Amino acid sequence: MPLAGFWSKDEILVGAWVGGAPLLTLLGLVAAFFTSLYMFRAVFLTFHGEPRFDTRALHPHDPPATMAIPLVLLALGALLAGFVGVPPEAGWIHHALEPVFEGVPHHEIPLALTVGLAVASTIVALAGLWLAHAAYVRGTVSPAAIAERLGVFARLAANGWYFDPLYQRLVVRPLDTFAGWLWRTVDVGMIDGAVNGLARAIAATAQLWRRVQTGLVANYALAIALATVLLVGISLAVGSTLFR
Repeated sequence: MPLAGFWSKDEILVGAWVGGAPLLTLLGLVAAFFTSLYMFRAVFLTFHGEPRFDTRALHPHDPPATMAIPLVLLALGALLAGFVGVPPEAGWIHHALEPVFEGVPHHEIPLALTVGLAVASTIVALAGLWLAHAAYVRGTVSPAAIAERLGVFARLAANGWYFDPLYQRLVVRPLDTFAGWLWRTVDVGMIDGAVNGLARAIAATAQLWRRVQTGLVANYALAIALATVLLVGISLAVGSTLFR
């Protein structure tokens, strides 16, 4: 299956083997098997077998050209882009990237190794395809029976190895609690408290000043006279202090 992902995966497998990490190469082959399995599972469950939706309410149809053409272009890229690395270790992309890796130690990789790992990865990918087809199209393999045999490993896989619950308990919940405390203490208690307190203080002061506005001219005249006397007194007191 010489798609773009095939060539990039092949480069990773070869690089791990040449770099002295055969275990990583083996894990890569295992990952290739399961990638093929779950991707073709998605394909077979989506496009094969009985519809898994209410056919009376939903009516699937082909997308319009505005959606189909970009998808076709992306599919062509996925189909052909990997060939820029052919032949292995001497493709166009290798020569284009040579200046980037100048000075980096280069390993001479035998063609037999590259071809061998490519064949191995193709075989495990086809094995994943076969198992997905047997399980979800022909029905000769029962996923439920396999899950029962795997026991605890199937439960771990079904629950995502419990990463999500652990993440919720160890990260999300503590951060949510801390954020709630910050909201109550800083936002509501300090910021809102300061703003609302200032507003209440201004409102209380305004109520006091409102009582001064009686609407009686005699009161206003008396206030002006008293203020004048007070200002004159302050001026005389200050002047006598300065010229003493």
